[in-house]
Amino acid sequence: VRIKSVSAWDPEAGDYAEARRQPRRDAVLFESFAGTSTGDSPGAVCRALLGQATGLDLLWSVADEALPVPAGTRRLLQGSPEWFEALGSARFVVTNGLLPGWFEKADGQVLVQTWRGQPLRRLGPDGMVRTLARR
Repeated sequence: VRIKSVSAWDPEAGDYAEARRQPRRDAVLFESFAGTSTGDSPGAVCRALLGQATGLDLLWSVADEALPVPAGTRRLLQGSPEWFEALGSARFVVTNGLLPGWFEKADGQVLVQTWRGQPLRRLGPDGMVRTLARR
């Protein structure tokens, strides 16, 4: 597998940019703990989808090709052309952490951010609103 250099991670050029311009494909790209796991909330969502006839292509973003992925899914090594294409074209992206800083949702793409399974959490401006409300 050929891994692209960091300079290739340009959201305006290459496989990612081209994929963002194409129609969304019926796929879900999962990422858990920066590609080091297939568990936590993204794993739970994946297992739920595996139990249904959704017609969705279920893909895992992995940092290491040796990471096992659930049966019925495919692994995509981060930085590979297939990974860039999936990140730009998948209808759904499910993650429990941060995506690369250059990531931008494509038109029609849905980002499900589970924040490591904590449904009630204040981040950034949300925390400030509560602090300011107390004053």
